[in-house]
Amino acid sequence: MAAVKSKIRETIKRDAKETADDKLPMKLRQLKERLRPLVNHQIYGRKLDLSDVALSKWLKVSELDVILADAKMRKSLEFREQMSVDKLLKEYKPPGCIFDYYAGGLCGVDKSGSPVYYELYGLLNLKSLLKVLGKGGLIKYKLYQHEKILQYLKKLSKRKGKTIDAILVIVDLQFSTKEHLFSSEILLWSEILELLVEHYPCLFKEILLINTPDWHTDVKASLQPYLSKDARNLVNVLEKNVLPGLLHRIQKKHIPAYLGGEKSDLDTHKYCRLNVDYWNMQIPGWMKVTDARNRGDNAGVVAPGVRKIQEYSIQTASTTISWQFSSVSQSVVFCIYQNSLGNRNRVVTSQLSPSESQTEEGQVVCPAPGRYLVVIDNRANSNKQTQVIYQILIREPEVENVEDKDLSK
Repeated sequence: MAAVKSKIRETIKRDAKETADDKLPMKLRQLKERLRPLVNHQIYGRKLDLSDVALSKWLKVSELDVILADAKMRKSLEFREQMSVDKLLKEYKPPGCIFDYYAGGLCGVDKSGSPVYYELYGLLNLKSLLKVLGKGGLIKYKLYQHEKILQYLKKLSKRKGKTIDAILVIVDLQFSTKEHLFSSEILLWSEILELLVEHYPCLFKEILLINTPDWHTDVKASLQPYLSKDARNLVNVLEKNVLPGLLHRIQKKHIPAYLGGEKSDLDTHKYCRLNVDYWNMQIPGWMKVTDARNRGDNAGVVAPGVRKIQEYSIQTASTTISWQFSSVSQSVVFCIYQNSLGNRNRVVTSQLSPSESQTEEGQVVCPAPGRYLVVIDNRANSNKQTQVIYQILIREPEVENVEDKDLSK
């Protein structure tokens, strides 16, 4: 019976979509006619986008109601003029405090190629931002941010040869306190989300809430009073084991390491350094990351008086080998050799010492393909084993990095 009901629902949805698709050309013509008087408007005329793609989005969020779509477009034009949105990319510079208190950014793509935006809500310090920026200043920054995203999507579409005009949003509630979720902060965040959904139609494919606190029974329900139907329909919640839900939407190589994926930045930071200063510096900014996989052990023991040797077959010149030792129980020597052991073949040598506050890290660019030996040398400690926690990452040169560089021009 359940299977029959599910099939009926799918049939109804398919029929509704086919009906909507049939009506769309007529609705587009009607909406263009209603908006045509604005073409010669002194202020709004040059900002009006009458392309089928743009109008289709407004019709979609208006459920093909031409009058409602017309009203929403006019309201958005007025809002953009009032907030000088079209000037933000040229004239607005985000204040420095944003870099200290706002955690989030673009990281990887979903299975359809759309960028994924992570909002680390549990790490946000909205109270401090409000003291410095005020509500208007914070809204202005979020508008600037989404104008940047639109700009990036246009360049990405051109680069990929297909239209990419939406993003997947993941809101991480890890580390959220009751102050985050039961105070004016969640009201402000909801208001900003509502504003973005209203003025950037169809930009968000889905808004996915993850890592909800144990003490909060239903985050989505608590947001409902503050969100419109359009915004509520975008919000979904993943239960405690988030990785399977993310893998349904995103390939593992594009998921940040801290969520169980394989994506880390150049210094193997598992959070991919979700920090807005990268965004300010270049597009796609914030998340200057690579699809590096951890090919080394996360932890290990090197026996007294011996060397631990790991071999890597490097296929391409200019491949980068990077390392990070987060814990070393006693001093050891770290080396990398090309082709075979021996002083003449050594390309890296470093003395690793115990430290409670610092991480030993570095990288080397392989001059040629071949066999590379990564060595942790404990021969100086003949009576005591050495415990190490570390990562070795291999990053091949990627065309993507060159393209990202071009985008920043």
